[in-house]
Amino acid sequence: MKQWRWAAALGVVVSASVMAGASPWLPAAHAAAASQLVRIGVSLEVPSVLLSGSVPYVATHDGKTVATLNTLDAWQARATSRGIVLISPTGTNIGPMKGRVSLKPGNNAGKVPLVFSQSAWFRGGLELVPSAGGTLTAVNVLPLEEYLFGVVPGEMPAGWEHEALKAQAIAARTYALHNLGQSAAKGYDLCRTTHCQVYDGAAVETAATNGAVAATAGEFLSYEGKPIMAYFHANSGGYTDNSSDLWKQDLPYIRAVVDFDQAAPRHIWHLTYSASQLAAALDKIGINVGRVIELTSIGRTPIGRVKTLQAKGTGGTATFEASKLRFAIGLHSTFFNVGKAGAQAHGLAGTGAYFQFAGRGWGHGLGMSQWGARGMADKGFTYKQILSHFYPGSLLQAASGAHQISAR
Repeated sequence: MKQWRWAAALGVVVSASVMAGASPWLPAAHAAAASQLVRIGVSLEVPSVLLSGSVPYVATHDGKTVATLNTLDAWQARATSRGIVLISPTGTNIGPMKGRVSLKPGNNAGKVPLVFSQSAWFRGGLELVPSAGGTLTAVNVLPLEEYLFGVVPGEMPAGWEHEALKAQAIAARTYALHNLGQSAAKGYDLCRTTHCQVYDGAAVETAATNGAVAATAGEFLSYEGKPIMAYFHANSGGYTDNSSDLWKQDLPYIRAVVDFDQAAPRHIWHLTYSASQLAAALDKIGINVGRVIELTSIGRTPIGRVKTLQAKGTGGTATFEASKLRFAIGLHSTFFNVGKAGAQAHGLAGTGAYFQFAGRGWGHGLGMSQWGARGMADKGFTYKQILSHFYPGSLLQAASGAHQISAR
């Protein structure tokens, strides 16, 4: 009971099956795939982090043991101008220590070792890395397959069809392999947010999503012998796009295909913003045209996604990328039409103009549509057929070699 009181005090819920070590481990045949380590930045450039472990963890610096964190003891790591300081539950300071401090599990007595950092539990170990501005970054170090246990349920609901979950597991594994080391200068491979792919740690694991990872262990998509850039998004609004039409990358396996996302809640959407809200959003991206009078799309992909917008206002005219406005104001995608309506149409006479967006889809629209994967799985398609549809021309790479995936 002490374990649960301590976890609850920190606002953390951890599955009893994970704490006890009951989550499925990978089959022995996939040991090689499981051994690939990844480094995930879980707390970036912060002044301090809370630390604990579900089993004893050993802290080392320059190859020497500096502390042992007993099970569920609450420690803190703090960044100082002279290095990282570890603070014990009794308030004893260890350090400061220049460079990295590593935390690795000691005797786990058959349990799955979990480490706590800031607000979540993670499998594996942790490194504390000095970062910009006298801060520190907490990096979760763990096998790739165990990392995916915390990614798949963060990216796709666990209750969806198993074939969709397997497709998501392979897309997430491929994305991780393609992007290993992308933030090496900062001490990690990937972050844990949508900037990379969502990683919520051990608390979100389920039997269904862990099973999808285990069932596809070691499988990834390749093109010309390398892991592909396996983009995925929530749903496309009926049709995905070519990478070369939407972005500058010409990826032969990211092509416009019909989507199966009709059940998605944002398959079609409508949003309305006032002229002042629009002006404030433009100001966020460094564009000031005064009070916005007109907003016009002046460049689209062949599928119809807006690439370039032009805003005319009382202070001038500016042209800019539609994706920048999307994030600044909260549009679900760039697959939209925009029109102007008088405030009187909204029962707000005298308050200025409004801009109405009628759009489709949620996300950038490249690669696998997650709602489309669900729609295909619901219709009986296998994960290989789903991947073949959304990543045409790629190879499914596995321990036994590569083979072309097809819809047959």
